[in-house]
This record gives sequence, C-alpha cells and structure tokens, in this order.
Amino acid sequence: NGYNLNGTRIVVEEARPKDDAKLPISGTRLYIGKIPTMMKKHDLIQAFAPFGDVVELNMKDDFAFLEYSNVASAYKAYQEMNGAKLGGSRIVVQEAKPKAGERSKYKLRSVLNCIRVILLQTSNSDSSRGHGQAGE
Repeated sequence: NGYNLNGTRIVVEEARPKDDAKLPISGTRLYIGKIPTMMKKHDLIQAFAPFGDVVELNMKDDFAFLEYSNVASAYKAYQEMNGAKLGGSRIVVQEAKPKAGERSKYKLRSVLNCIRVILLQTSNSDSSRGHGQAGE
C-alpha cells in the first residue's frame, strides 16, 4: 500500500462485491467456539458435513477452525449452526480471521495485480497511439 507508479501513489484496499457486502461470511474458514469438552473431531465433522465438503478441521480444547471447499457451504453452516445446541451447549460460529501472514500475502498479490493491470493499460494505450501515424 502506498506504492509509487510513474509518480502516482497507489493505495489498494480490500473490497467486496456489492452482493456480498451484507453477508456476514465471505470466506471458507469458520471459527467454532464454546464446543463441549466431550465432543470429538469426528462428532464435529458429522455435525458440519451436511453443509458441504469439509476440507480441514483443527480442533483445540473448546474451539475449532473448520474450512469448507466453498463460501456457500461456509455461509450455510454459519446460518444453521451459529447459536445451535451441540452436545448440550450453544456453540458460536463465526468467520475465522485470516491465518498469520495470509492477509499480508493477499494484499501484496492485490497490489501486484493492480500494477500489472495499470502497466498493461499503459502499454496498450501507448501502442494504440502509434497506429495509423506511419504514413502521415
């Protein structure tokens, strides 16, 4: 953020499409909290599998991080399971925060992609200006 390109400062911020702006879930990874201590990994997978393909589950004492193969599955699980009773306790389901380093990698990729687009547009603009002038 704040890179200079041809004397212009470029600021890149994370954005969401308008359709997704109101959704509480925009990623595939969920945080599940207040899990009863008697719950095992296979119990949690069984409870969340009806919403889609579970890619990964990292379970700690009373919380877990669960990842689906797509956002739609994560959103369905969030809608149905946040506040639901599981093993006698009401669980909390939220979108997980990015893993350490993921956010900065994503931002860097976004900046580089923007710079590529600007350079391509500049290159195409420069080459289109030269057409038709050779015979003049």
